[in-house]
Amino acid sequence: MGLYLDHNKFSGTIPNSLGDLKHLKHLWLSSNNLSSPHLSIVTSLANCRNLTTIWLADNPLNGVIPDSIGNLSTTIMEFYLDSCEIRSQIPLGIGNLSNLNTLSLSGNELTGSVPTTLCDLHILQRVGIEDNRLSGPLPQCVCKLSYLGLVSFSYNRIWGPIPSCIGNATSLRNIYLNSNR
Repeated sequence: MGLYLDHNKFSGTIPNSLGDLKHLKHLWLSSNNLSSPHLSIVTSLANCRNLTTIWLADNPLNGVIPDSIGNLSTTIMEFYLDSCEIRSQIPLGIGNLSNLNTLSLSGNELTGSVPTTLCDLHILQRVGIEDNRLSGPLPQCVCKLSYLGLVSFSYNRIWGPIPSCIGNATSLRNIYLNSNR
């Protein structure tokens, strides 16, 4: 079951009752004018045990990614939360999404460092967290992500050495670290 409401002019609060759709596999709400106080929709979606795709990008969510993100179903494969006016750190619970292959959090105001729990996402193929306020070095463990093909942390405040093991990441095709500190 999929709910495809992207690219409309819907406004208002995303109803938490979407979490009652037990058979929901795909949720596409991107490019609207939707909000979710405290990103409570993320907590509600923990009830959707078959969910594989969450696409909330390009909505003025104005919130904080809750720690409850780690309670989402391990069936989640794609998570898009780009350009949503998110102001928080990336929660450690992100590492619980064990089947995640695409994570896109670009164009927000994320702060703090890149959490090492990101490296628990062993089948991650694409990560795009550019145009935020992340700081600190890239964790060395990023080289252990053997399926990782695209990494983009451009336009942040990343500093320090490029992980020396990066040459061993055989699946890596593109790494974007431009316009950092």
